[in-house]
Amino acid sequence: MSLFQFGNNELKSVFLQLGLLMKFLPFFVCTALASSNYTIEAHEKKTSRADSHAPIGVMGDHLHKKGEWMFSYRYMNMQMDGMLSGKNSISAEQIALTENPLSGETMRMGNLADGSPRLMMVPPTYRVSPIDMSMEMHMIGGMYGWSDDITMMLMLPIIQNKMTLLSYGGSSGTNSIGTFDGDTSGLGDVKLSALIKYSEDGNQKSHFTIGLSFPTGNTTKKGNILPPFAGVMTPAGETVEIDRLGYSMQLGSGSYDLLPGFTFYDRDDNLGWGSQISAVVRLDNNDEGYRLGNRLEAQVWLTNQWQSWISGSVKMKAFSEGKISGRDDIITGGMPLFVSSHSGRDQVELSIGINLLGEDSLLKRHRLAMEFAVPIYQNVNGLQMENDWNLTLGWQKAL
Repeated sequence: MSLFQFGNNELKSVFLQLGLLMKFLPFFVCTALASSNYTIEAHEKKTSRADSHAPIGVMGDHLHKKGEWMFSYRYMNMQMDGMLSGKNSISAEQIALTENPLSGETMRMGNLADGSPRLMMVPPTYRVSPIDMSMEMHMIGGMYGWSDDITMMLMLPIIQNKMTLLSYGGSSGTNSIGTFDGDTSGLGDVKLSALIKYSEDGNQKSHFTIGLSFPTGNTTKKGNILPPFAGVMTPAGETVEIDRLGYSMQLGSGSYDLLPGFTFYDRDDNLGWGSQISAVVRLDNNDEGYRLGNRLEAQVWLTNQWQSWISGSVKMKAFSEGKISGRDDIITGGMPLFVSSHSGRDQVELSIGINLLGEDSLLKRHRLAMEFAVPIYQNVNGLQMENDWNLTLGWQKAL
């Protein structure tokens, strides 16, 4: 039995309530700002160091005083290049010779001249191999000090996925017929969390996080592919539409997800250190019949404050993500990323970062930050894209 079941009427009610909240949000913001001015100067004096925030890739790393607001923007860019089979690289030609477990299923590949769907049988081996992919995210965030012990956090992601793929002709073999591009973009899953103070002793602080991710990201994106019959049944190089793109090209989980976590931070003079453990727990299957894997993540970092306005950091992050449970029956075809069991991975990455804090004039209370990360260990289930590097740039300002 599902833990949560939401029909269309319930979802409409939720969004109507969110719309009502947004209508009156300016009034609440102005009221809160007017009542919180006296806390801001004291808070700034206490935390006006570049290293008082964690590396920008760490979410929900600090609390705010009662009545204080902080707004943020993050740009995140993850680049993938090539494919992995477990821990090892695998070439596009090897993928084209690999048996496809979806073989024999029927899928629509464009339409015939009379407008009726062109139904084709999935070939016995993979006919499309991903070459590279970029996942860009614009994350708009807000934090509000509900009290000195509880900070609320809202994260709104705008996502753009781009992938380049190589197609092979016929039902088998390694006769490449060209490359093509696919892309999806839009709103991802909105996240609302509460950060709850656990302890504070001088510079040593810790807090719990409990949050909920809402299924606002689209999970039914369609697109075009270069079919194996291009140049025979259709003009060479011409793509055809399919009814559903692969799981990694969708914009959300489609489910309500629980977001628990715990964060610790301490510092001594110019040296700081922190850690965070967090998880994503999927609470239900989505409307398409599957559930993304749960995710467990741990991060540890060191910071060094060079001046009051600049600090550097090094961080190690490890995560384990489970396989997809179930499948979307509409997602089928001759590509590894259409197979639901080709999902989930273990990964360890290292990153370096810089935090900047504006101290004077118009730059006061503005924060800029950068973090660059590269994987040092990857182990995937099945055939998946290999992560190459990721970059996070951020701006934050407390009011």
